Amino acid sequence: MEVGFIGLGMMGSHMVRHLLARGFAVHVFDVNAEAVDRALRLGATAHRTAAAVADAAEIVSVCLPTPDIVRAVVLGKDGVIEGRKVRIYADHSTTGPSVAREVASALAQRQIAALDAPLAGGVAGAEAGTLSVMVSGQPWAFEKVQDAFKSFGRNVVLVGNEVGQGQSLKLVNNMIVGATLAATCEAVLFGIRSGLAPRTIVDMINASTGRSFSSEHILNKSVMTGSFDFGFRLELMRKDLRLLPCGGRSCANPDADMFNGKATLRSRRFSRAGRRRHDRNGPHARALGIGGDPGALVTIRLTRCAKLNDQERSSRSALTEAFVRFGRTGVEEDLNYQRRSK
Repeated sequence: MEVGFIGLGMMGSHMVRHLLARGFAVHVFDVNAEAVDRALRLGATAHRTAAAVADAAEIVSVCLPTPDIVRAVVLGKDGVIEGRKVRIYADHSTTGPSVAREVASALAQRQIAALDAPLAGGVAGAEAGTLSVMVSGQPWAFEKVQDAFKSFGRNVVLVGNEVGQGQSLKLVNNMIVGATLAATCEAVLFGIRSGLAPRTIVDMINASTGRSFSSEHILNKSVMTGSFDFGFRLELMRKDLRLLPCGGRSCANPDADMFNGKATLRSRRFSRAGRRRHDRNGPHARALGIGGDPGALVTIRLTRCAKLNDQERSSRSALTEAFVRFGRTGVEEDLNYQRRSK
């Protein structure tokens, strides 16, 4: 079977490798010539445009960083929509349900079926071929593509028959990851300030009920080792969280707006600094992704250690430096907010 693949980044390059290893004939396109060369050496066929890929394969997948890039590559000049052979389009990017429906509607006018098939498992999952693939769209199209998806995915599931439902599930996953990461970092920083050693905290968390992906992988494998290789750019997490209000408010029941944050803010006492720090646009609300700009300050509460004094910073450098590097922008925006609030 011939398949097309557009986007040979940290995820896509490994996915193409698995497709080739399973015997698929893979047609690729990427603006990065080095990434294309690597795919060529593995046996892929390179093309100059996305449209050329869609001329060569009935199934075309994309794995791209942002919604705007997806729109341009699929619907723009020399895009997938101009291909003569493509009949099924699958988007592995995280674009949100609105963009998925927008692209699917445009492709339907060309008799091209669209599937949204976002991924979970990160670069490690892509490298190992163990990704979760959350597919939604027409069942017949899913039947056609699932063998290809199983070459890089261990958990390939049709989660819904409506385009956009896969994207909604991916946002659910990322919301949980973001909230867990914020809570874990905040708790660990509390432990550090209480005099506990970072390694002791992380090891005990991971042997206890507080363990999570954030503690077992991000803290344990990336922070404590000093590699800071999170396998996922912070700007992309911010992008994903920014998709949340757009996705939530386009649901069938807009009254059940999970992002208004009122119940959360009523039930939590974040500090004794006064009510002004509890409003929807305050740093704590925004850090949870429930304020006016979800994701913009998602790293604020991850980076309180940036405000530790020099002695604390030098004595607890392993974890402190990680958080400083992980969310410096969030700290700066938090400080700016505090100045405006005075």
